[in-house]
Amino acid sequence: MPIWTFLVIPEITKMPSTFYHYEEQTGMNSIAPYVGASLPAPFEHRDIQEIKVINHIGKDLKILSTLKATNVNTGEVFLEESRLFDVDRQTRSHTSVEKGYFWFPPNTQPQNYFLTFPLSFSHAIFTFQGIDVIDGLETDVFICETKPYEISSAISKFKDIPAESVYTCKIWIEPITGRHVNFELQWETFVNDGQNTHLIEKGDKKTDKKYVSLLVEKAKDEKTIFQVYYAVPIILLISGGIILLFSRTAISKKVENPKLVQNIEDLESLMKKTTYEIVKSSKLISVGQLAANLSHDIRYALQVIAMTAIMLQKRKMESLTERDKADFERIRTYIDKISNQLNDVLDFVKISPLAISDYSIVEIIDSVLERLSVPSGVIINKPEKDLKISCDGIKMESVIMNLLSNALQAVGKKGTITISAQILGDNTVIRISDSGTGIPTKDVKRIFEPLFTTKPHGSGLGLSICKNVIDQHNGNIEIQNNPTTVTIYLPLIRK
Repeated sequence: MPIWTFLVIPEITKMPSTFYHYEEQTGMNSIAPYVGASLPAPFEHRDIQEIKVINHIGKDLKILSTLKATNVNTGEVFLEESRLFDVDRQTRSHTSVEKGYFWFPPNTQPQNYFLTFPLSFSHAIFTFQGIDVIDGLETDVFICETKPYEISSAISKFKDIPAESVYTCKIWIEPITGRHVNFELQWETFVNDGQNTHLIEKGDKKTDKKYVSLLVEKAKDEKTIFQVYYAVPIILLISGGIILLFSRTAISKKVENPKLVQNIEDLESLMKKTTYEIVKSSKLISVGQLAANLSHDIRYALQVIAMTAIMLQKRKMESLTERDKADFERIRTYIDKISNQLNDVLDFVKISPLAISDYSIVEIIDSVLERLSVPSGVIINKPEKDLKISCDGIKMESVIMNLLSNALQAVGKKGTITISAQILGDNTVIRISDSGTGIPTKDVKRIFEPLFTTKPHGSGLGLSICKNVIDQHNGNIEIQNNPTTVTIYLPLIRK
């Protein structure tokens, strides 16, 4: 346990050497046309903030934070700012003591913190204000107010004039991980011409709602990892205490009963096995968290690529050749393909609670078929009689979508897919069979294993996700050949 407490846990709380953060913010801003002029009506702006490690030597990270602000109405980039930070990955603080923390630490406490925060570039005391809940996630809320901060050259219109900004901010932190999930900032910028101080900018911004949702989900995933790691020593301590208690009882009574001795040995063996499984599970969870983080980050990048492609296409629409149009279509196709695989990864590593209600099986099937491209030569037979099932509608749709997609790939351009539903005993039984070539016999037993796939470009997670969903419903799913048939058993009464 000391090894776990003093070596393993500190390792996961370090700032990753591959640290990367991306978010978009929206707000209103007003910039004077010249020094001394009144501020005009504010305009809407969208900011892109990117923070990434650019160098890593031992425990020292060199992190670059960049900000790009664009006028939504004109498309003009009115502010670009970047700054390098030297950060100690063990403490998440700046290597320069006077700059305080770079990022909120794990196990954030309801107290004040001194940070030079990369979303605002300036240092300030972040004062604890209270607790708030965002999308079911409990967060600590902090506010800050900076001293005048020099931003000369950041605003293109006043790049040759010394300017200073004063910020106030509000930030929501998930305390176990130290991750922020929402951020608001207000500012005023001034210049001094030697005689007077002039207000040249006043604005505000906050994390875009879409990115708040993404950051909340990411924090929830990471929080689960931290809680598992923190729980391991407690589990080992309890298990060890039970074994020690049994052992001492046996020794103090000088028990020579071979069955009791054997039971103690079995218990010790079980503890060793349990410890191994806990460590193994923790490693798997870490891999899952890494996959989830990578998936989130790649999805951010895909969204940027997709939006850029759409804007370029709109700007150049009149001059696009047929080949250009085909290229843009190819970009969209591959973005959709990668997005689908990323969704598979995220669905697999995160199991969310069920939202149970009563649904029509036929309506679920119809909803799925509306989103699938079915070749004209493929016949799909739906259940002759509709049944109601108690399930999570969204998750059950994803299961049927996955199974029907597999069936369509199996039959190709011509074939038959049959879906049936009936009540057998205490279960609703749904079967999906197809006239495809079938699954190799040697692969049938492994078909629900994570990452196992018989497709050249499959993620190997689709059927694993299906099994996870059906397991959540206390059901069962199995597959047979000749013809290929997937059978789902859902209990009529959920336990």
